Parts: sequence; C-alpha cells; structure tokens
Amino acid sequence: MEKQILEILWDLRGEMKEVRVDMKEFRSELMTTQADVRSIRSDLNQTQADVKNIKATVDRIKASQTEDVLALLKVTKQSMDSEFHYVNSRTTDIDKRVFGGTVTCCSMNSLIHPAPHIFSSSFVAT
Repeated sequence: MEKQILEILWDLRGEMKEVRVDMKEFRSELMTTQADVRSIRSDLNQTQADVKNIKATVDRIKASQTEDVLALLKVTKQSMDSEFHYVNSRTTDIDKRVFGGTVTCCSMNSLIHPAPHIFSSSFVAT
C-alpha cells in the first residue's frame, strides 16, 4: 500500500511539474499579449491624434478655399471693371473724333450693340 501511495505521489509530482511548466508558458504568453495590447493602445492613440490633425487641416482648407474664391471673384470684378472703363473711355474718344461732339454717357449696352450708322459703309465723315 505504501508503494502505491508513493507511486501516486510521484505521478502527482510529475503532473505538478507539467502544470508549473504550462503555467510559466501561459504567464509568458499573457505578458506578450499584454505588451501587444499596450502597443495597439498606443497606436490607436496616435491614430486618433492624426485624425484630429487631419480634421483640423480639412477645416482650414475649407475656410481658406471659401476665402480664396471670394478673393478671386473680387480680383475678377476689379479686372472687369478696369477693362470696362478702358473700353468705355476708348469708345468715348472714338465717338468724339467721329462725331466731333461730346458724349456725356456711354452705357454697356452701347458697347455691346453700337449704333449701326458708325460701322455702315454709307457713312461719310464731314
């Protein structure tokens, strides 16, 4: 009977050694998993910070794009106004030379649709 008890104890001792080895392996794997989770958490925090920066950049681009469009429209309007005034003054000078009088006003309509007698071939200057 003692021999059987000793054999059982030796078997239990061997199994306990296996359990300890398994526990050490489990502990090692658990530590690796925890390190991986910390790394993922760090990467996630960095990704969230990057997304916030991207959103801020997009918002700045949206705001500046609107400002750029308004600035382009203002420049275009100024350019068109300048061209209109130049063409208007040139037309007025031509009218003065052709008709010999003073023209008090020249509308945009007269620039687009000039008087037909100015360009007709039957017009004779006196």
